[in-house]
Amino acid sequence: MNKKLQSYDKARESGAIEARIRPLVDALNKDNVCKTIASCHGHFKPKLLFKGKTLERSPYVLFRANIELARNIAKYLDYGHGLNNEMYYCWKIESYFYPGDWELVWKLTLADIRVICGTDRYLIDKDIKMLSLIIIKITDGRDFIKWK
Repeated sequence: MNKKLQSYDKARESGAIEARIRPLVDALNKDNVCKTIASCHGHFKPKLLFKGKTLERSPYVLFRANIELARNIAKYLDYGHGLNNEMYYCWKIESYFYPGDWELVWKLTLADIRVICGTDRYLIDKDIKMLSLIIIKITDGRDFIKWK
């Protein structure tokens, strides 16, 4: 790899994992099912024309995992909002080869165009918590989603 990555435990202890994305990072690292590489809880900037704030950088978690876990997350996301529209915003999972070791990695990220017009931090945080719960259920083998 190009640079030495901090272990999940050290990153958590040092406060390197931002608080609002931590539930999702914790869920992905539970029982060493996968290994997170990087994360961000999203950052805002003031909107120029309207009241409120717009998202400057979307929340995401970059992680290594087997394809079956990634597939189950993708199936849950379906068209972005979850099978039963539990999430407010549209989320996606994508993959690419991580530079240096060229291992396949996954990126779970907010991918909703509505955030350009302004967003509510509370709704993003709520989505992150819902994704965390879903990932725990998937990784615990309590796959409550009936796949077609």
